Amino acid sequence: MNLLRHSVASLALDGFFFFALVQKSGGHVNSLRAITADQSADIAAIDCVTLAFVRDQLPELAACVREIGMTASTAALPVHRIEKDLRGCTF
Repeated sequence: MNLLRHSVASLALDGFFFFALVQKSGGHVNSLRAITADQSADIAAIDCVTLAFVRDQLPELAACVREIGMTASTAALPVHRIEKDLRGCTF
């Protein structure tokens, strides 16, 4: 979550937080579902391994989101910023 916060920190205006609310979903797939089916989130941070798994094993979920960015290189896995894209969504 800190990688996502760092990657959007420059988007904050006048020292205000970029996010009005930060919530934990309990897992990356849950975060993707919060963006799509639940619509309780606008954006999520998903690591590259999970995103590849979702694209391969849950294509109907992957079709409902799009990558809008990636975090800077770190000692951890790259994290993709994901948002809703209902154009390809079939749920």
